[in-house]
Amino acid sequence: MIRKTDCSPDASPRRRHTAAVIALVAGLAAAGQVFAQEGGVPGADGAAQPADDTVEFSAFTEPVELMTLVDFIATELDINVSTKGTVTGEVMFNAKQQVPRDQLLELLEALLSQYNYSLTLDPVGFYIIQPSTEVVQNFDGEFATTKIIPTPNIKPTSLKAVLDPGSVGGGQGANRIAYVDDLGIIVITDTPRRVRALEELVGKLIDEYQRARFTRIDLRYVAAQAARERAVTLVGQGNSLSSTNPGQDQAVQIPGTASSIDNLADRLSIDPSGNALLFRGTEEEIAQVRTVIELIDVPTTLTPKEYKAGANAAMIADIASQRGLGEVIRLEDTNQQTNQFPQFGGRFGNQQQTQQQSTLGGGSAMMVDPVRGTILYYGTEEQQIQLGALIEALDVESEEIVIERYAVKNIDATELADLLQAIIENESANDSPLLPGARNNTGGQGTAFQQFFQNQDGGSDNAFVGNADNSFVTAHEPTNVVIVKAPANLQRQFARIIGELDVRRPQVYLDVNILAVSDTKDFRLAVEGQINVGQFSTQTAFGLGSVGDTGAYGDPKLPLPGLGGYSASLIKSQYVPLILDAVQTDTDARILSSPQLLVNDNQEATINSIEEQPTTSTTFGTNTDSTSFSGYESAGTSLTVTPSISEAGYLRLQYEIELSNFTGSSTNGVPPPKTTRNVSSESVTIPTDATIVVGGIKVTDTRNTVIKVPLLGDIPILGLLFRDTNKISSDQVLYIFITPRILNDRNFADLRLLTRGPQEFAELDPDLPNFEPTVIELINTPTWAQDDENVPVDPATLEEPLIIPLTDEEDDSGVVRRSGETG
Repeated sequence: MIRKTDCSPDASPRRRHTAAVIALVAGLAAAGQVFAQEGGVPGADGAAQPADDTVEFSAFTEPVELMTLVDFIATELDINVSTKGTVTGEVMFNAKQQVPRDQLLELLEALLSQYNYSLTLDPVGFYIIQPSTEVVQNFDGEFATTKIIPTPNIKPTSLKAVLDPGSVGGGQGANRIAYVDDLGIIVITDTPRRVRALEELVGKLIDEYQRARFTRIDLRYVAAQAARERAVTLVGQGNSLSSTNPGQDQAVQIPGTASSIDNLADRLSIDPSGNALLFRGTEEEIAQVRTVIELIDVPTTLTPKEYKAGANAAMIADIASQRGLGEVIRLEDTNQQTNQFPQFGGRFGNQQQTQQQSTLGGGSAMMVDPVRGTILYYGTEEQQIQLGALIEALDVESEEIVIERYAVKNIDATELADLLQAIIENESANDSPLLPGARNNTGGQGTAFQQFFQNQDGGSDNAFVGNADNSFVTAHEPTNVVIVKAPANLQRQFARIIGELDVRRPQVYLDVNILAVSDTKDFRLAVEGQINVGQFSTQTAFGLGSVGDTGAYGDPKLPLPGLGGYSASLIKSQYVPLILDAVQTDTDARILSSPQLLVNDNQEATINSIEEQPTTSTTFGTNTDSTSFSGYESAGTSLTVTPSISEAGYLRLQYEIELSNFTGSSTNGVPPPKTTRNVSSESVTIPTDATIVVGGIKVTDTRNTVIKVPLLGDIPILGLLFRDTNKISSDQVLYIFITPRILNDRNFADLRLLTRGPQEFAELDPDLPNFEPTVIELINTPTWAQDDENVPVDPATLEEPLIIPLTDEEDDSGVVRRSGETG
């Protein structure tokens, strides 16, 4: 509740005693007080009250209740004071204190704020003491609780860090501060004491801001961005390089975090219209910044020089940087579609770029271009000498990418190029046994830098360090040429590898004999009988006869036409018609197939000898049947072989042989039965110039088939009339003989000699006629040959004899003359 303080003589004895003590201690009854008609404290009725010059408070040891002081000041100033609730707290003065009468209310406000109370003036003229958190808006007078403070040319939110609660003393108020940037004002609602303090603080900030002015600092030798970065770094703000443009929000410092004491980075920006800096500050600050800029804007003593470093440019630059020759700046590859100019701001930057970018932009620096393999170095003359010595020691000139062509004479250029590219890319062909000294290459960044240190440790010259980044191999098929794009030092290794692989491979002549022998015996004895007695009829059937003309069961049988072997029959007997067939077939077959094949070492070759028999297909219809061609059925000999010659002179063969043949002749478009035999091996080892059997199959087939009438067919001798006996005995043998011959004569004499036999068998004429030697006489004899004294000293000046090739020619008269002869 709100209570008015009672200051009448009927107050409680304790309060009157305390007030008397304060009045006694204060010495307020001192004579000679002068009342001023001006500057008095307004009373409850709004009239100016006279006031003494000062009120003196003597020191006392016992604390006085805060409410007692309120009563005293209300009585002294003759004002009405109301309290909301109970005001608690104590006041004690340790020393004598004189307070001007017109400042008693300020003293009371200060003491009340210690206990979170506020003193406000009601529009009707009552002073109200209430908790600080319960103040209401009041725009009038010195005790106003709400103020609208303009901030000309200053963004109100930029003062938030200064005006937040806790930045101004005076206890915890209502804490209602609104920042209106659109109107450029700050609206504060708090206790009158805090409102006055905040208003005074904003005024001082505006005064300080108006002291500062913008100035333009022109630069002559250094770019504006680099000068700003160096200036900020120089004053100790190396991590605060983000420029603050006019109108941009300033970064708010988080309470409790460390920062630099200098704010140069926030007030120094780049002039986009020229090579200049813009700074906002006071005259003293402008002078200091100009001093710093003068230290930075001086002519550079660094000279640029470009070095060719090959594929190791980045690695060499890193080594030089470790030795103190400057920082490294890597240029991005344009093929990666990344920004080449990240220093011009994030709007044009690629957020996924991996380029190393310096934050200082000063001192010696190396700009590395990995694509061109160059280093552009900015350094002093002495530093240039050090970098040049390092590059010379690493022999980077051999890293220059060059293109060479290699004519291939003995092998296919495309196959060789594929093999070399597989070695470069570490593919499966890298494990080829044909590769000398470069197996199990682990790849990686093969560089002259690595080779330099390998050589220092005694590394082998055969170490292959090519990779897909610096080497590429292709072939030109029309000219059988291999084209290699690689560093110069790797070209020697490519030449060595190509030279070792481009050799004439020896050939292998394979004489293969495939022998198939078969012996088959087939015997058949069959008897069919028929008995008709009255109404009783019985017969046997083994496929020898057919029913009679009527087709009745009891009709006499007729023998089938085309029965092989011996046939006999008893016909037109009412009682015992009988048909007998006996045949025996003996087949003795011998098939020899001799394919011959010439093939290069480690090369696959195939030879086929195929016989084809036509086949037909028959379509059965309701009224008629149609027959049409259905293709061919193939049989013959097929040989596929891959030889590999060892250093010891023997052969490793991988072969596959198929032998198939038709047995018999075709009938009515149906080919005879076909027999197929396959033999294959992944690898066999055989000597050269020897006939070796590499495979064989022997098959024995014995079958005895008896078709008979039960019981009757088991009767001796007579049982032959009631059975069909078929006996088959077959023996088949297949052998494969291979005779390999290695042909490696440089002049192909062995191949020519091997060709004579088949050439004479085929009755082919020799390729070249036989030549006889012919004596040639000199026509003009040199003078030095006639006189020994005229022999010249220098043999290079000797006249060589004239050599005229002679061939037989026939003139118009039919006389054979030598070319070059006359007469």
